[in-house]
Amino acid sequence: METTLLSDFKKNTTTLLDFIHQVDATHLLVNPSREEWSIMDCCEHILQLEQALIRLFRGSVEKVNEAASEQTIAIIKNRLLAIDNKMTAFGIILPQRIYKNKEDISQAIQETRTMLHRIGTNNGWNKKCMMYAHPSFGHLTRLEWIAFCTYHVERHLYQMKSILTKLSRCP
Repeated sequence: METTLLSDFKKNTTTLLDFIHQVDATHLLVNPSREEWSIMDCCEHILQLEQALIRLFRGSVEKVNEAASEQTIAIIKNRLLAIDNKMTAFGIILPQRIYKNKEDISQAIQETRTMLHRIGTNNGWNKKCMMYAHPSFGHLTRLEWIAFCTYHVERHLYQMKSILTKLSRCP
């Protein structure tokens, strides 16, 4: 399971970065409506969340039963990939509108994901991070967080493709 999830995380990173690279710069910062994020807002949200995980990954941990992790990951996947299920971001994971171009946001995402992978590889994937709990899923292991990141990006890729479609229809 660990090897598959880490491979999926790596492929997911490539998919996200390829998508960002392919988006026309004129579409990156445009909100399709007042209520909707821009593609850059989505990217910043992903980045804000994953940068917070670096601190979490370095914090206090507890060893756990790997079998329980499979069940938790299935719950995370089902919840995040239920695209019609609206979710609300808040606090430190809201877009800050710091990034203005795809090169800078892409580099920050790549560096952050590389760091998460490095910390987990060096310190163990099946250790529950205790610094803080996810509001819906509770305390997660590093591996569960990696699965969360993968499904979270898949969810936002769907959203960003929808944004791009809406923007492409506008004159």
